[in-house]
Order: sequence, then C-alpha cells, then structure tokens
Amino acid sequence: MSEIRELKNEQTLSGIAKDPENKNQALLFGIIIDISEPYKIEESTNYTTKLKIIDPSFNYKAHIKIDKLKFHKFVHINIYSETPENAPKIQYVGDIIRLRRFKFKYTPKCELMGNMQKYSNWLIYSGKKGDSLISQCHKSYIKNENRELNNYEKGRLSDLRNWNDS
Repeated sequence: MSEIRELKNEQTLSGIAKDPENKNQALLFGIIIDISEPYKIEESTNYTTKLKIIDPSFNYKAHIKIDKLKFHKFVHINIYSETPENAPKIQYVGDIIRLRRFKFKYTPKCELMGNMQKYSNWLIYSGKKGDSLISQCHKSYIKNENRELNNYEKGRLSDLRNWNDS
C-alpha cells in the first residue's frame, strides 16, 4: 500500500515548481550537478550540505513557463546533518539523489529551493549506466541500509542514467 502512495506522490522538479507549497510530501529523483562541503554556522547545531540538482524537466534546456520562477537551470537543495560524517558523500557530478519528504519553496530571488525536514530522507546512487541499484550513501536510517528499489524506482533510476549519459 505505501508503494502505491509513493508512486502517486512521485514528482518531477518542474511539477514541484508549479506548486512548491503543496502539502503532499514530495518524492523525486534528481541528478546532482554541484555539492558543497558540509559547513556549520554559529547559530546552528547542524551541518549544512548544499546541492544543485536537475532532471529532464528542469534544466537549462527546459522551457518552463511559471510566472513566479525566474531561474530554472537547477534547484538548490539543503541537507542537514549532526556531523560532517553523516552528510551526503557524492563521488561524481552526475550521481543521482532520491529525495523523500523535502519541503520546497521559492527564494526571494525567485529560485526553487528544497529543504530537509525532520522526517526527510535521501539516498545517493551512481549516475553511471549499468551500475548497482544499491545506494552508495544514505541518510543514517536503518531502513536505508541495502534498501532495494521497487520496479518503478528501478525504471526511474535507469531513465535518469540514460538521460544523464546523453
């Protein structure tokens, strides 16, 4: 039953851009094009890792007509961790991230941004065609260890790897 609910909530970045305040919990795959080292600001207890992601619907070649959106070359994603060791480890630009339950909004510069929330989850997969379907890195959560993808997720990962390769 939860697999059906997840399929229903699966979105693309351009779909989220149309209604980022939607109360449904966003689930999506994206291709990582940039990542920062985890850093900590004085007033925070967490480390922040900033990513930039794209997908076939949201990148510099896409034609997106949304009045509020002024910049659509990538989406900013903020991931928070208690220690730098628990932050995402990205091996290559082009690796793929699976985001669950992230909250999206527009920044004052009219860019789309996703922020990790208390129950958010993320997994990192290789972006290379034919690589493993097991995540290379994941949020420290017992159900993420050696998590197997369902058939739909396998298809999405394969589609993104093929698009990424082209």
